[in-house]
Amino acid sequence: MKAAVINEESKLTALVQAVEQLRLATVPEQLWSQAAAYLEQELQTTLASNGRTGEVWVWLASFDAPRQTLVGRDGVVPNAKEDGALLRQRFGVTAGDVWQRILPQETPLDIPDWSKEARPGEWANKMKRLRPVGVTLCPLPGGGGVAFLGVSEWGAALRPDGKLRVRLFLAELVQRLQILETQKQQQQTRQGGEFLTQVMLKCRPQSGYEERLTLMAEQVHQAVGADQTLVYAYDERANHFILKTSAPRLRREEVVPLAMIQGLYQNLMMGELVVIGDASQAQRIAISAQFWQQYNAQALLAAAVLAPESKQLLGFYACLSRQPRSWEAFDKSALQGVAQLAALLSPLAEVTQTLARLETEQKVYLGVAQAIYSGSDWHQALKTAGTILDQQLPGERWLLLHQNPDSRHYEIVHQSYKKRPLVGPLAGLHELDHDLLRQSGMVVTVPNWQTELKLMTWRQTLQNQGVQAVLATNAVPEHNPQILLVLTQNEPHYWSPRDCQFVQAIARQLGVVVRQWYLQQSYESQTRLYTTLVRGLELLDHPLALVQHLATALAIPQVAVVTWPEGADTGQAVAANPNHEALSVQVNAPIPVAHDPFVQRVIAQAEPWLQSGVELEISTRRWLTGEGIDQILALPIGEPAQGVLVLLDTAQQTWPPPLITMVQVLAKALARGLVLAQRVQNREQGYLQLVSQNWRRQWLWQEWATAVGQLTPAQFPEQWPEQQRQAVTWLTPDLTLQSQPVSLSSLLRRSSARMNDLINQNKVWFRVHQSGLEKAQILGDGERLELILAELLRFACQRSPQEGRVDIWCQPAQTGLVEVAITDYGAILLSLLDQLRPNHPDPVGSGVLNYSPGRELFLCRFQVQQMGGDIFYEKLTDNRFSSRLWLPLAP
Repeated sequence: MKAAVINEESKLTALVQAVEQLRLATVPEQLWSQAAAYLEQELQTTLASNGRTGEVWVWLASFDAPRQTLVGRDGVVPNAKEDGALLRQRFGVTAGDVWQRILPQETPLDIPDWSKEARPGEWANKMKRLRPVGVTLCPLPGGGGVAFLGVSEWGAALRPDGKLRVRLFLAELVQRLQILETQKQQQQTRQGGEFLTQVMLKCRPQSGYEERLTLMAEQVHQAVGADQTLVYAYDERANHFILKTSAPRLRREEVVPLAMIQGLYQNLMMGELVVIGDASQAQRIAISAQFWQQYNAQALLAAAVLAPESKQLLGFYACLSRQPRSWEAFDKSALQGVAQLAALLSPLAEVTQTLARLETEQKVYLGVAQAIYSGSDWHQALKTAGTILDQQLPGERWLLLHQNPDSRHYEIVHQSYKKRPLVGPLAGLHELDHDLLRQSGMVVTVPNWQTELKLMTWRQTLQNQGVQAVLATNAVPEHNPQILLVLTQNEPHYWSPRDCQFVQAIARQLGVVVRQWYLQQSYESQTRLYTTLVRGLELLDHPLALVQHLATALAIPQVAVVTWPEGADTGQAVAANPNHEALSVQVNAPIPVAHDPFVQRVIAQAEPWLQSGVELEISTRRWLTGEGIDQILALPIGEPAQGVLVLLDTAQQTWPPPLITMVQVLAKALARGLVLAQRVQNREQGYLQLVSQNWRRQWLWQEWATAVGQLTPAQFPEQWPEQQRQAVTWLTPDLTLQSQPVSLSSLLRRSSARMNDLINQNKVWFRVHQSGLEKAQILGDGERLELILAELLRFACQRSPQEGRVDIWCQPAQTGLVEVAITDYGAILLSLLDQLRPNHPDPVGSGVLNYSPGRELFLCRFQVQQMGGDIFYEKLTDNRFSSRLWLPLAP
């Protein structure tokens, strides 16, 4: 116990010492290095506490939120010489990977086997040489990064107490990093402020705007130490950038098309500072290789010159470096300050004009927001917002589109138009257009179809309706373009960057409403499918109720299921609405599934089968008889298949993936139920046949014993060998039932003879009423039928009161059947009648076979059913008990 206390004290002492070292560090690099050392020590201490040794891995990374990137800062690896460079690796955080899950968390995440992690993200490619086993991911407080801690053994890298110490340490680390960053920014801000003051003083003597731009370019060039500093002005009509000045001065005039620096342009439009430390890793910002080659540059720092009030892009300042470079905070502050100073020096008239427009647009934003958030009817809110949009940007029409997740087409949610509405839907976007609209701040414009290749999938549809110019923007930036705001003109039209920014601001507000509405619809749809699935699973034992439930819950006019025993050539259909006017299904006749082409195609597929009704063959049309069948979705049931689930509709429709998934789950569950039911039925049949055989032997053995007991000493030597042969014959298993003509009169006479002693003993008044059926021939096993009738007579005579009455009534029943009814006045238990009722769901499990006379009565019915007949046990209205046999007549 004392050693454990000392050990815990040493761990706390190590934590305190590590925190004190952090507080003495003066630069972030020292903090990361000291943190890596302490975390390595903590891992080794954990291994030692468990009596183990082994390799450990530590990787510390900060999180660059704007770029969604983890940046390696420091760490520890077993082979530092070969793998040490990986510790400075950086890679993007992708949706759904383990890094995105851990960053917003507050507690560590244990991964017992890192190689089994399903979503390691870019780690799998860039850090694959690092192969820890047990891993604990510790998020830095505030989502600022992550600490990757790994050991060479399976399980968590840290114990709970170790996690607590590491969390305390990381909290101190983040606090110290923030303090150093604040100190650095304060220092560089002071330097940046002094630099801007000097620039402003030097600009004062200059009278012209161009001279001031040149002076500021030279000053920032010297202060930053760039290889090239450029000043570009934006011509929105020509859609390109013109080089105004540079440092050092270039003697040529240059024009940069917008397409060459499209990604840079999009970021500058939003007023963002563009920082590219290495051109080879600038995938997020689209700048063509031609631009980099033109200036022989590898790194870029660019700041937009935005009109002070309207934020319209006037141009930009850019510092270039021929080598990859990490731009300091002073560099960024100086360049941004110069760009902002250039904006302030723009013509006062333009500033006044943009101020007035900004005031108007702010009122517009407020009006749209009020229309959206104050109205309970979202369609009315969209109409109000559209009125405001039409006032500020007059056009032919504007539309709000939503992408159907199943068809991928864009459906028109709402539109405002002057002359005539646009007829949709619109086709899905090309991949390039999709990527453009997904970018934050991106607006896709087509001023003229004749000169643009954007939105080509819409071109034919829109041109056919007179559209010549289009503007489209994503209502949910940085997400897949599922909700779009679209403006159209019937003549070529140019939208200024300010117009685009205004439309995008409106789109974001409108997108909130539509997205919320569709999320609600999606939630209701998922809830409905879940409820349908749960109820469907409850109805697996009742196919008719199941298909009726599916048809109602899924709003599908016809659902049918065809099932057949394993190995059978024919099956039987059950339909929710078999007599549907347009989607009728034949359920009264067997279906030759082994030769039906539609059924064979379905069961040959592992996935759901989609087919049009016009493609059905004539043989399938004999049971899928509806003339209006247009769309068919079919799924096999079981493997090997024992059925087919069929969904029918009259109109063209898409089958949503969630619906198909839910139906697949039900089909698999139904398949398991059919297999289980078939197995249970086979076991029951075999069991009942064995019990029936034993019942027959019992009758024969009793008669044999009686016959042997009556032999005299003189008869014994002569008749005993024959009795032995007969006994051996009975011991041989024989489960087959003979099917041959048997005289009804003879059958009744032999059965009655077996019960003569019992009839006389109980003084039963016994009569047979054949009603003209004296010459009738029964088809079946004569011996079994004789024993069955004798068993039923014995049951009647045993229960009949002294001098009671027992009758046998013979009369024709249905076509090809004769009815033999045995009636008596004896008492009968209602519980026994319940167990013997027809179509009992679980006759074996009901206990009817456990005791007499229920066992014998049930076996009589079972054997008669095997011969094509049936037995009904019932209490008559005059208190008589009746055992009615339906026996097939011989042809």
